Amino acid sequence: MNFLKNLFKKTAAKITAAVIILLLIISVFVFWGWYEKQINKVRGMYYVYKGDKAYKQHKLQKAINNYNTGLRLYPEHAKARCNLGNIYVMFEDYYSATDSYQEALKYKPNFIVCRMNHGIVEAEKLANYDTAIRQYDTIIKSKPRIIQIPFIYSNWKSTKQNRAIASYNKGLAFRGKSLYIGEKSFVAKQYLEKAEAAYDDKKAAELEKSYKAHYNLALTNQLLGDYREAGLEYCKAIEIKPMNFEAHYNLAILLRHLGHYKEALIEFEKAGMLLDARGDYLRARHVYDVLNEVNQTLVFKGEYDFIKNRTESYHPTKEEVVFRKGKVVVDHHDKHKLQRFMKDCPTKHLFKDYETDEK
Repeated sequence: MNFLKNLFKKTAAKITAAVIILLLIISVFVFWGWYEKQINKVRGMYYVYKGDKAYKQHKLQKAINNYNTGLRLYPEHAKARCNLGNIYVMFEDYYSATDSYQEALKYKPNFIVCRMNHGIVEAEKLANYDTAIRQYDTIIKSKPRIIQIPFIYSNWKSTKQNRAIASYNKGLAFRGKSLYIGEKSFVAKQYLEKAEAAYDDKKAAELEKSYKAHYNLALTNQLLGDYREAGLEYCKAIEIKPMNFEAHYNLAILLRHLGHYKEALIEFEKAGMLLDARGDYLRARHVYDVLNEVNQTLVFKGEYDFIKNRTESYHPTKEEVVFRKGKVVVDHHDKHKLQRFMKDCPTKHLFKDYETDEK
């Protein structure tokens, strides 16, 4: 009896190991598909890693090759598919980009960044506004799990920001639809009203400090004929980024349309100066041509004193505003004076008092 016990103790470990190895061998034959999938997943992850590395180094063709190899082995890698879509956008192959985004979202529907990119490409590059709006609506309605670890991590702010950006982009898409079918039609007006509603959405309102949000809301209101709100929104945009010429120019166009030629002249001057400083002489020339027309209108109306006083008031020169590294910057000993000149929106009171029934 003792002999059997001792024998069992000596052989138990070996027998157990042998049984485990035997079961493992059997499982490989029985579940070979599962093992093959895991091996391919590991190999695919390796090629995706190589693709990520090439992507960061801007070796785009190498990144494409590695991503495609990795995805053949591991098709479910959503991030690799999204990155592949981003690269196709750089190559202006927008249809391949949207295909990659769609595949990524099949495997990971809550991939917000990828869904946002998909919507932007559909709207801005392919004019598929309805598809883009569906993507933005999905983001707005999404309810991702909020993770908050005090002093370490929280996705609450980024979630709110993504919804705000989606609302803003939705407004752009509706405005694009209206312009596509002709801004004078009844349907176009409906789309513009939807665009305005999207810009005014409480989520989009979180982008309170966004120049683009106020500028595009102003432009949409201008197309709708709501000149009061358009003027006030242009002024808000100018206060945020006074060195951007677009808001100055569109505000000038609006003021001229309303017959406020003196105020329009000031904004045309600002727009022309900023374009001139950027070296955008073609558009600057157009602005100055319009400026001359406004000057002639004021002369015709007998506003000689106003024109004379304009030449005697502070007016920054080209040398005071320069274009460096893609941005308009101040190059003047009294830069605050120039900033105040650009930021000042004296026409704001006109729109505050403007009656909407005058449209």
